[in-house]
Amino acid sequence: RTEEDYWTQNMKPSILKGGTWTIFHWNQLITGHAQQRIQYSSDLRVPQAEIELEELFEFLLDRGAIPDAKGIHMLRISGLWTPTGTCLMLSPDGTQCVLRVSVPDESDGILSLALYWIPRWDIRDPSTLPPGWMRIGLPPSAPSDMTEKGGEAEVPETQRAVFEKPNSNPPDKEPSPSTHDQKPPSYQPSATSLRYRLTSQPETPCPKITSPVYEYMNNPLPSTPLNLPTSLNPWFAPLSLILALSQHLPLYTHQIPHSLHNLPNPIPSGVLEILGLIHASEISEWETKHDPSPETWAQHQRLLASHASLTAERALPPALQASARSARLLSDAQAFHARMRAESHAAQQRAALRDREAIASAPLSVPHTAKLVLGYLGAENLLSAAAPHRQEGVEKGEEGEEYEEEERGLRRAVEVLLGGMWRGEAWAAGVGRMLDRWQAWGERGGMNREDLGAVTEVEGKRAFCWAGAAVGLVGRVCEREKGGGGEGVSMSLAGDMRECVRVWRRVRVG
Repeated sequence: RTEEDYWTQNMKPSILKGGTWTIFHWNQLITGHAQQRIQYSSDLRVPQAEIELEELFEFLLDRGAIPDAKGIHMLRISGLWTPTGTCLMLSPDGTQCVLRVSVPDESDGILSLALYWIPRWDIRDPSTLPPGWMRIGLPPSAPSDMTEKGGEAEVPETQRAVFEKPNSNPPDKEPSPSTHDQKPPSYQPSATSLRYRLTSQPETPCPKITSPVYEYMNNPLPSTPLNLPTSLNPWFAPLSLILALSQHLPLYTHQIPHSLHNLPNPIPSGVLEILGLIHASEISEWETKHDPSPETWAQHQRLLASHASLTAERALPPALQASARSARLLSDAQAFHARMRAESHAAQQRAALRDREAIASAPLSVPHTAKLVLGYLGAENLLSAAAPHRQEGVEKGEEGEEYEEEERGLRRAVEVLLGGMWRGEAWAAGVGRMLDRWQAWGERGGMNREDLGAVTEVEGKRAFCWAGAAVGLVGRVCEREKGGGGEGVSMSLAGDMRECVRVWRRVRVG
């Protein structure tokens, strides 16, 4: 990938049949010889080249080719009976086919493909991310410490100038003979993004994080390469995979862990009302309303009894009024304490009943919950923590579409969460524990009062909202992975490419 021939096209490709593979520079290995019987000049052919389909996909994706979802799905379901000319890869501008199914020529049951490329499609270079890599923005500080302005960390102009031109002086100083031979001040800007590779593991579907690199404005910093943090949150790798798949990155060698498919569990609407994320008028009634009329009548009776005792006390002789008053005050104090204990016990019973009713209330769907928590995070100005950077592979929807706008917000929330997990910040660790609870809700069939108490805490509510955004994105990606049909067949591009690579280990290009 670092060699020049990797990014250039062969200027003298073969024009014979079967020679489309000669348009690129390959490491060739002669594996045999073939005899041809030629009667006419048009019968002359170039032997087909054999290559692993996974390497071919990775190479073309690295050169900027775009997978054709319909063609790859056709290859998956039809195999060798895929119609000749079916397009599998499109050009970077999406106008022409660069990889198509070719006529089988003595392929012996091996899939035959044909290549096409022109120099004006060479728009990528070694600085772009190869397949299997992803990049996340790193917030300048924890979201809990974000001010109302938020956003990208400011770099002083003098320091930025020194970083961009290390051999020059700051713009506000003139070069002087005394400092001309001195080394420029060493300035290490704070990282604005992190890139790393998702490596598949044969023993588990969860990817492995490798080769992390800190970046400043998408350029590697000299302090890298890095080692993985010793206490990296276990949710970092699966959420990275979900974020990459939501950005339509070509991670066809990875599978979503089964535990993530079971993660999107609906939340009772009563719990969301207790958290203040939804108004009571927007959901069905779930709470037994407290009737205060018996308490009001009892208070009225106490007032009448107190007035009668005071009237009787005034009618007594002066010598007996003091003892009567002491007895009345003692009786009132005892009645007050008994009444407070009874009211406290009744309040506890009402709170327990309300919690049970909230947990048993009608569940709200995961997409609706994700929309609510996303609104809370936006209102708290927590989504401005991610440093802006260029996302690769993200398909942009039409501006103003609510669905696409919500998904962009969910991606940004997960990106901020991943940045906090990478730095080992306390709030991100709390979100990880909340995701553990969310997963346990599905395993045992719902929440309990302990879970409700953890969610309704001050920090618990914020952790719940971060976790809800992550679960919302997981639900969308898993739904696309299943194809939305409920038949258990993956209709997604990543799933189709993964299955094609599994079935067609080696193909022939001619």
